[in-house]
Amino acid sequence: MHPDIHILAACTDRKRLPVPASLRLGDIAIQNTRRRAKAWSKRLRTDGVESISAERLYAGDHWSIVRKLPPMIERHGLSSESWVISAGYGLVPITAKIHPYGATFADSHHDSVINHVVSTTSRKAKLQTWWKEVCSMKTVGVKKPLSISALARKSPKAVFVVIASPSYLLALEQDLLVTLKVLKDPNQLIIISSPSGILSQKLRDHIVPSVERLQSLLGGGLGSLHARVASLIFRNAHKWDLRADSLRERLKKLASKGRSLRRYDRKRLSDREIKSFIRDSLKRSPRMSCSALLQKLRRSKLACEQKRFTDLFWAVRERCHAT
Repeated sequence: MHPDIHILAACTDRKRLPVPASLRLGDIAIQNTRRRAKAWSKRLRTDGVESISAERLYAGDHWSIVRKLPPMIERHGLSSESWVISAGYGLVPITAKIHPYGATFADSHHDSVINHVVSTTSRKAKLQTWWKEVCSMKTVGVKKPLSISALARKSPKAVFVVIASPSYLLALEQDLLVTLKVLKDPNQLIIISSPSGILSQKLRDHIVPSVERLQSLLGGGLGSLHARVASLIFRNAHKWDLRADSLRERLKKLASKGRSLRRYDRKRLSDREIKSFIRDSLKRSPRMSCSALLQKLRRSKLACEQKRFTDLFWAVRERCHAT
């Protein structure tokens, strides 16, 4: 019997077991994505380190909330299955036993999938190639679908709730676009994340915005906000439609009632000044991520909206790569 809801939550960097050096992606210096994925797969198959269920491996506030979502759903008479969106393993059941490992789709991390400077187009292609490779790799003792869309083909009437950051969503983009075509109703795909201009418009239409203003209403830290939004939705599953379109509008209205928890007195910069800031920063630290640079800018009491900064960052980075 197929579940009513599939919960697909991004993994966390924090683990309950120590990660051995052999299972840190950053220690594989190969730049070709497919070759690097094959080397990574071999390490996962041959390393003798202890395995533990994915549910127990991950730690932190985000994961603590994710673990509590299935009982909430059951209280409404609905069934669910939980999955981990893992840069190290692909899409795995929350009950699967896996090794502690270090791998992430986030930028500027020792164990990032992107281990060298690339253009915007190349970055997107590499992330999506990596996702396809790790989903298809064989893992001892772990039965898993080859993709999210493959899972959707088996449960075309189920609701798919994806809880992930924009970096993870970019890796999943092609898989999720196919999923939209497979589901009986595209609105069965609900994506809880920060609004992002780096994704295709089709996916942006399915994002239920998890924004800072909701933090004042839901509590907790920003790192667990996406999971808290999912918790809010499932607590109200008896009276809210579990559809991307209606939830999107509902959360927008709710966010408008919240307040920013932080107040800033910052100088606004022109596009030219911001590009110069980005260019100079990347010369000193070529692998610095967009989010890290934006934080650096704001710590300097300078202002720029996130979407505007993101667009300028990738424009500068692509130009630097081309030259």
